[in-house]
Amino acid sequence: MAKRKSPVTEGKSRAERAVLWIGAVCGIVVSAFTLYEKVVAPSPPRLSISFFESASNTLRLFPSTNTESDQTENIPIQMKIQNTGGRSAKNVKLYISHYLNIVVTAQYKKEEKRTWNSPNDAMKQLSLTLEDLNPGESFFVPIGVKLDFPKEFQYAIRAPSEMVLDKRLLNPRAYPIYCDISSDTSPNQQTVLTIVLGRLDALRQESHDVFWLGHGERGVQVLRVTEDFPSR
Repeated sequence: MAKRKSPVTEGKSRAERAVLWIGAVCGIVVSAFTLYEKVVAPSPPRLSISFFESASNTLRLFPSTNTESDQTENIPIQMKIQNTGGRSAKNVKLYISHYLNIVVTAQYKKEEKRTWNSPNDAMKQLSLTLEDLNPGESFFVPIGVKLDFPKEFQYAIRAPSEMVLDKRLLNPRAYPIYCDISSDTSPNQQTVLTIVLGRLDALRQESHDVFWLGHGERGVQVLRVTEDFPSR
């Protein structure tokens, strides 16, 4: 004759089965949630910034010259901010830092202050508050830039290369602009945007993607150098 389980033992077995069943269900739920997060759920915001004109982090520019000034004229540039993630970037913030040999003006400027770069270089920083940026959207930030442009460098850009005594002046000069972009829903992304000034022949040796400053009824414009553009 088979033994009957005591009520205590039978209750314990049911409780154990219930615990195992709950654990299995929780495991399925967790696995499903993890799969959703990895495969189905939209990716978080992913912000990037570049020059609109060159669609890259570098803008190679053949500048106009004016030896009455040691600066370039105001160069109008657009920074392109893009959200390539799957969710909206809320309250986008942009910080633009640059050395003192660069003057930057921005339409959306909220604050400007002095700052320092490592190890101990004086800089200026502009903070800009922008709007939300939905997935796949872009936002353009117009800025004006004046760059340090010594007279001897201006001469070297326009003169025949054999007439330039200091051959170092034939080399292009790079002007970095440090950008830090973030939002309430995404971490900060640091990017260095670089404007390169130089002779047209030297810039063309670096890249086929070269720009120049055009002047017309619409004011100063950054235009792409075409194949029929004069060599100097």
